Amino acid sequence: MLMASVIILFVASGILIAVSSFTKKRGLFYFIFSSLAIVSLAVTMILSANYNNNFFGFSIISMVSLAPLFVILFDFKKNEEVNSADVTTAENTKTKKSFAEKFYESDARIFESVALFLSAFFVAFAGLYLGKVTPFGMLAGVPAWLVGFSVKYLQNRKANLFDALSTAFKYAGSGMLLGQIFSVFASGFSTASILYVVASLMIASYLIASAHTKERRINVILYCAYLILSVAIILY
Repeated sequence: MLMASVIILFVASGILIAVSSFTKKRGLFYFIFSSLAIVSLAVTMILSANYNNNFFGFSIISMVSLAPLFVILFDFKKNEEVNSADVTTAENTKTKKSFAEKFYESDARIFESVALFLSAFFVAFAGLYLGKVTPFGMLAGVPAWLVGFSVKYLQNRKANLFDALSTAFKYAGSGMLLGQIFSVFASGFSTASILYVVASLMIASYLIASAHTKERRINVILYCAYLILSVAIILY
């Protein structure tokens, strides 16, 4: 009976992921279906852990990694009228004006990037339960952060500071995941570890891609990675 429930949730999650990927961004349906997709993934993970009574570090931290994803559903870019009013108000102080203008002129994706970075951090941290218990793999996020920050300025020397930081956080998250893959495989191969690596590669690829495109349909890669993590939890 429990396996039937898990299968139904996997199918439901797949449908919600597909629908959310093809609905209009910023629209009500996009927010509703994307939220339902994340909630469905969380429930799928819970039932997957419950299937073999695997409510331990790996499964719990994998579930927690879903929480920051709700932030990416919001658009923090204000309309031009609000921007103008805020910038005018900010003219009272030079520092405030500079900070406000830089944010308003950016793509306003810094919050999304930090949320994705946190999600990647938890997924990478969960990998400690599959591989060698060492943080060295996750430390790969530090040079990756510097690479991401530099890449933005190599593309455009006048790049916005917030956009550069946004790219840096996504690269850092990707670096942590890629570094952790080596730690997991260093301790041996198992079906759960292989699935974890596949999911990590998908999330890392998504982070790099989202740093250079605003195409929302690639979210399907991110969500499907969590479905694969759910299978890894069952087999853990």
